[in-house]
Amino acid sequence: MAAPFGGLPTRWPPTVDGPDPWLSKVAVILPGLAYAPSMALLDLCRQALIARGWTVQQVWWDAPRLDDADEMIEWVDGEAEAAIALEADADRLLFVGKSLGSLGCLASARHGLPAIWLTPLLDQPRAVHALRHRTAPNLLVGGTADSSWTASSISGLGDEVLEIPDATHFLDLPGDVVGSAQIQVKVARAVSSFLDQLRGIGSDR
Repeated sequence: MAAPFGGLPTRWPPTVDGPDPWLSKVAVILPGLAYAPSMALLDLCRQALIARGWTVQQVWWDAPRLDDADEMIEWVDGEAEAAIALEADADRLLFVGKSLGSLGCLASARHGLPAIWLTPLLDQPRAVHALRHRTAPNLLVGGTADSSWTASSISGLGDEVLEIPDATHFLDLPGDVVGSAQIQVKVARAVSSFLDQLRGIGSDR
């Protein structure tokens, strides 16, 4: 697994007690190309997860700038599989990914894992194929001003979808700081609701 900035994946324990809080439920956060796990939207996901008993593994990477889309997909897929391998003792796994990290959907579909994808790259046919054939619940969040968020790809996915009018790939409204902050609230509510719905579902692995 890549270890950018001289670091390793960061682990956050849950803030609620469980039978084995470090191992029972683990969420893996995959960042974007230039959107670190500590940035606002992914950190909101982290907070929602640890408050519901999930241990969070933040993956930090320096993604290679590859011109070939398939090569980039394979690279992210390898990072996602490496993250899964690190959690071999976990009872339940979940993925969260932003933009480039959403290409982890191939691995999540392969392993039947639930996932939250923020601004997924729906302009990539292999990603759309994986989302169409996944067996676990997914939440997709995107904005209509994002060229990677295509209505034709969303149609028929059958996932829970939060579509935000006029929001960019950063899930913001340029020039509207209040509107951008309100988007973060909407995302936080959608993520919290999705995680609450996962309660009571059997093993995610």
